[in-house]
Amino acid sequence: MTTNHFSHTNWIRPLIYGSLLLLILGLLFRAFTPAPHPVQEIATSNYDQSTSTFNNVVFTGEPIVLPRTLPIATGTVQRLNHNTIVERFTNSFNLAPSPTSENLYLNENYEFSYVEQLDSYYFQALSEQAGDNAINTQQALNVAKQFIDTFLPEHNIALAQNGVGYFIDKGHTVSAPSHEATLVNFIFTTSLQDIPILVGASTSTISNIWVDNAHRVVKAEFLPIVIEYNEGRTYETISVYQAVENINQNQASIITAFSPEVGLPDISQVKSATLTNVRVDYRLDEASNTIVPYYDFYGTINTESGESVEASIITPAIVTDFSRPAEAE
Repeated sequence: MTTNHFSHTNWIRPLIYGSLLLLILGLLFRAFTPAPHPVQEIATSNYDQSTSTFNNVVFTGEPIVLPRTLPIATGTVQRLNHNTIVERFTNSFNLAPSPTSENLYLNENYEFSYVEQLDSYYFQALSEQAGDNAINTQQALNVAKQFIDTFLPEHNIALAQNGVGYFIDKGHTVSAPSHEATLVNFIFTTSLQDIPILVGASTSTISNIWVDNAHRVVKAEFLPIVIEYNEGRTYETISVYQAVENINQNQASIITAFSPEVGLPDISQVKSATLTNVRVDYRLDEASNTIVPYYDFYGTINTESGESVEASIITPAIVTDFSRPAEAE
C-alpha cells in the first residue's frame, strides 16, 4: 500500500507543477502582449460626421509592406496664436489688409492669407524672379528651413521621408527631373517611425514649402499647430488586404470625396469601390489623445445613388477591436 501511495504522489506532482508553469507563462504572455487597441472615432466617422456602409471594395494597386509591429503614442496639439503669425508676415513683407477680403494681406509682390475652414495659412510671391541656374537642392533646403525658423519657430518639424519633389511651372506645376526643375517642394512634418503624423481626418502635412531656382520661397502652406507626443507600446500590424476586408466590414471612414460634376456626394452607401493607391500615416485623435497608424487608400467610389467620385478612405493599420492579424497569403 505504501508503494502505491508514493507512486500516485509522484505522478500527480509533475502535473500540478506543469499546470502552474503553463498558468504563469500564460499570464506573462498576456501581460506583454497588448490587447487590440480601442477604435478611435475618426476610424468610423466621415469628414462630414456621417458614417458609411461599404460593399464590394477592392484594391488593385501595389501593396505596401509594414513592419510586423508599430508603436502607438499619446499626443497633444498646441495651436499657435493667429495674431502672432499674421504680424510676423505682415511686418516682414510690409503687407496691408485687403479692403475686400477678410484674412488676406498683400502688396504688389506678395500675399498672405488664412483659410478658416481649413485652418491653414498660405503665402505666395506674386512677382517672378526665375534664376538662370539649376536648383541646388541643399541651398534650397537651407532657404526653406530658414523660412520656417523665422516665421514658425515653435514648429518641431523635420523634412519628411521622401519629402522632396521637383517641378516646372507651366501655369500649373508639372513634375520634372531635378536638373530641369525650376521649383523644388519640401514637405515638413512631425513624424513617428519616419511616418507623418496628421491630425484627425486631415489630409494636410504641417508645412509645405516651395523654393524656385532663384533660391527664394515663392509659396508656403502650413498649419498653425505643434504636435507633441510620447511613444507607447507596439501593436501587430495588418496587411493591406486585411485592411480592405475591414473596410468591407464598415470599419473605415471617408476623409475626402469630391468631383467637379457631383460636388459633395451622398457617401452613406458605397455600392462599390476600386482603390488604386495606398500609403500609411499616423493620425492623432484629439478626443482620446492617441496616435495610431492608418492605411490611407485612394480610388473611385460608386454610391448607391449612382454617383462616381474620387475619394480617400482610412482604416487602422494595426490590430484593433475590429481587426485581426493578417492571415498567411
